[in-house]
Amino acid sequence: MTAWYVIAMLMFPWSTSPKLIINTALKFNSYEMCNGYVESYKEGLESGIKRGYPEVIETEIRCVDAHTALELQQNLEEREKQL
Repeated sequence: MTAWYVIAMLMFPWSTSPKLIINTALKFNSYEMCNGYVESYKEGLESGIKRGYPEVIETEIRCVDAHTALELQQNLEEREKQL
C-alpha cells in the first residue's frame, strides 16, 4: 500500500527554486483521504506555514505519494547543488 503525504512547496523572494516541506507526521492510506484533509484544513495549513516562514511569497500544498515525495526532494537537492 502506498503512503500519501501532505507537502508544501514554498517560494521566497530571494530564491529561484522552491523549498519543499514534507509533513511526515501526516500519513494517509489514499490520495482521497489526504486530499480531503488538505481541503478541510487548507487555511490552517497555510497560516501555519506563514507563521513558520513569514517571508514566503507563494505556497502550494498538495498530496503526493511517498515515491513522488522522494523524487521531488532529490530533484530539488540536485538543483540547489548546481546553483
